[in-house]
Amino acid sequence: MMESMIRRATPADVEAIARVHLASQRLGYAGIMSDAYLASLTVTDRFPVWEERLAGGAEGATWVVVDDAGVGGFIHVAPAHGSDVADCADAWEFVSIHVAPDRRHQGVGSRLLAEAIAALPPARLILWVLEANAPARAFYERSAFAADGAQRMSTVGDRRSEEHTSELQSRQYLVCRLLLEK
Repeated sequence: MMESMIRRATPADVEAIARVHLASQRLGYAGIMSDAYLASLTVTDRFPVWEERLAGGAEGATWVVVDDAGVGGFIHVAPAHGSDVADCADAWEFVSIHVAPDRRHQGVGSRLLAEAIAALPPARLILWVLEANAPARAFYERSAFAADGAQRMSTVGDRRSEEHTSELQSRQYLVCRLLLEK
């Protein structure tokens, strides 16, 4: 088996990233988001976002960790935008970091985070994490991120299907901002 390596993601990685994203969300958000919502998510739901990001249609960069078994995790960063980061001019935001469930607790997330941090220019680095997601918060805090007190509400749609129709129910989750001065 080959050692895993980290490289920039390409458009050929869309499906693999989408699969890791879905599996990681289902595991990481279990007990935080409804089971029905998590069960309703599909790999193909993620294709448009990842196709845009990896085709260069969105600002930012994505790295993947790969080995013989394929993509085992990814991280996506982008320039921070919006009123909720107005005090973080020139900051970069960690938009997504997900690791395949069978590769958790093997240093994959830490390696991805270190790779992205090393590649970014000196700047404030921020990320938003669900307040209820204690394992993710602990991971980021071990990686030198610290909560700065900023919070926002994030709305996530819960979908349920009844006879081929979908109804969107909004749920709000408290997220907190973590910072790292690079």
